[in-house]
Amino acid sequence: MELPQNFDKNKIEKECIQNAKLEAIEKAFGSVLTQKNTNSLSNTIGNGEVKTQQMFSSNSFSYLSGKWISDINPPVIEYFNYKKTEWISAKVSGYVKQLSIDEISKNPSTPNDFLALAFSSKNLGNDRKSIEYLEKYFELTTDNFFEPHQIYIDLMDSEDRLEEAVKFYENKYDKDSSVFSLLMLTLAKKDELSLIDISNKYPTSALGKILMIKTSIKNNVIMKNISMENYCERLEIAENLNEFINSKYYKNTKDFLSQNTAKNIFNDIEKITLMNLSNLRNDYIKDKMVELINKSKTIYNTKDDIVNDVVKNLNDDFMFKCSNKETLIKFINKYYKE
Repeated sequence: MELPQNFDKNKIEKECIQNAKLEAIEKAFGSVLTQKNTNSLSNTIGNGEVKTQQMFSSNSFSYLSGKWISDINPPVIEYFNYKKTEWISAKVSGYVKQLSIDEISKNPSTPNDFLALAFSSKNLGNDRKSIEYLEKYFELTTDNFFEPHQIYIDLMDSEDRLEEAVKFYENKYDKDSSVFSLLMLTLAKKDELSLIDISNKYPTSALGKILMIKTSIKNNVIMKNISMENYCERLEIAENLNEFINSKYYKNTKDFLSQNTAKNIFNDIEKITLMNLSNLRNDYIKDKMVELINKSKTIYNTKDDIVNDVVKNLNDDFMFKCSNKETLIKFINKYYKE
């Protein structure tokens, strides 16, 4: 795990060992985190506008937990530098036992215990108890996983206690100044459009980009109510986001408790919308490039002259307003044939 600033050595080592033991339990028994939902979706693309409707009906979460019985060997702590950042790791070995929810509820002690109980309570419809367990989970760990916090915000909203959730994340952000806490604070405030600004400000945050994509599609901000001057830029954004959700960077993100929920956070309509917007720009670029290159070839003989003529003509095209000369030349070379 990455070392925070001004950390307490004993505390951080204890937490690292605890996390290593939880990972060992997960490897021994596997983790099951499922999210069941029913969506009714419709999508229309045309005239530079995307309309998306989504109805969300239900959630069901479960999480498998276990208990660390005893160490086989003492934990081994290592401090190291990775990509100019200080990290700490722990190697553990021990005896573990898989536990049922009933067994966990008798003597919950670890973050995973309270998380499993929170999910169980939520599935049983006991939202207030689920909130209590989640708050205990947050007390015991500094891990920043999306699912528990998203559930907490949703539950606090359903209980008309969002102001308390906002206060919780304000305090959390004051303490750790993390991008994650800022994102959760923004969600608790229901200030979803600010997620786009946060994502742009912190481009290395995978979770920030993920939430920005969902917000953009939900609110149609990629394509809705934009001038023709911004049309190219918005399509370029869609193209970049489409590349992102198909990249290893997204698929390997550590912001989720389970890769199952990481893979499914984008529904099919969101993926299709981004893909269609991306293809819209690519198809236009290809057709326009071939047209202008062939036209310039009837006037000029050298490639340099042809390229300069195409660049000149493209500068007047609304679809290329967001592209600099270097990008335009790259497009031309892609479709230029001797």
